[in-house]
Amino acid sequence: MKASSVLILILTLLIFDSCKNQPENKITEEKTAPVELESEQNKTRASIEFPIIETNLTPSERKNKIEGVVGKINERLPEFKKKSTSLTLNEVQNTPVVIWYQNGIPIKIEHGVTDDSGEFSGKFTYYLNQGKIWYSEQIYARYLFENDALKYWMDEGWNINEIPSEDMKTRGDDLTKIISFLVDELK
Repeated sequence: MKASSVLILILTLLIFDSCKNQPENKITEEKTAPVELESEQNKTRASIEFPIIETNLTPSERKNKIEGVVGKINERLPEFKKKSTSLTLNEVQNTPVVIWYQNGIPIKIEHGVTDDSGEFSGKFTYYLNQGKIWYSEQIYARYLFENDALKYWMDEGWNINEIPSEDMKTRGDDLTKIISFLVDELK
């Protein structure tokens, strides 16, 4: 594992740990130093491509395409403005929340998740394309959106679950509401 990846992982863990100890609703902002890139690299890195994920892909192909985008976003997090706070989410107080912004538009959101004992032991992550949900990774499920609608509800193995359309719409709406709430709270 690269030293920079280890550093990012350690910093992320420290941020989540420090969020647990912050007073609720205190928003902190971090501005990172500009990353100096050669002009050719700037052109290449200027935008992140969000591919359309076809139904006929194997779970492995689906995983590779989605993780490719997720990896590019995570790699560029130091370039983005970051806001963090802790707030009440789903009746759980002091839930740590972090949002990264690219040019003022949310691109990634994370919030803590408690286990059965009430301790924060996991996180839900949302990746956004132009401020709209594209992909969410949660403990036992993965969700892929297309045109503001939940397209695939996948299991941990990247297999597409057969879910009734009404349940798909409800889950998609729930995830969209959570994102709207978090973005509004961190304005």
